[in-house]
Amino acid sequence: MRTPRPWRAASPAWRGPDSSGAPSPTDRRAVIIEATEASLALRTKVADAWAELERLTIASLSETQQRTWP
Repeated sequence: MRTPRPWRAASPAWRGPDSSGAPSPTDRRAVIIEATEASLALRTKVADAWAELERLTIASLSETQQRTWP
């Protein structure tokens, strides 16, 4: 069995050609990225999809169970 290799976010091989990630000034293991206009446009759709998933997940629970859901 192969030993998994750690993924390094700062490695140039893992960053796309249009990546604007910058090394974190406080944590050399991290890269600071900023949301693009395209990703910001999807934010509401993603939040709505998660809300629907949550609704479907608890739909079969009683009202009492839903109120006490973690």
